[in-house]
Amino acid sequence: METMHEPMRPRGTEELRRSARHLREDARDLGTAARHVAEDSLADVQRQAACYARMGRDQLGQLRSSTEEWIAARPLTALGIAAGVGLLIGACLLRRT
Repeated sequence: METMHEPMRPRGTEELRRSARHLREDARDLGTAARHVAEDSLADVQRQAACYARMGRDQLGQLRSSTEEWIAARPLTALGIAAGVGLLIGACLLRRT
């Protein structure tokens, strides 16, 4: 029954409010779960990137060592290659100007 302070509400109103509240809670829970999945995925990607960076540094170190060994074993060949590359770069730059 309707009182002076409280208007009469249709019977479905409370059920609709309850459904809306559950929908908000479900949406919040879904957002929280999605955030956790995204955070976990980001952590995995960061670990993978760090691993690849470490592997790249190791490979560059090995390349540097092998290059230094090759140059030490063949200094005149290395000097000739460096001079040839310098001449090619110089010729390319002169053509552009």
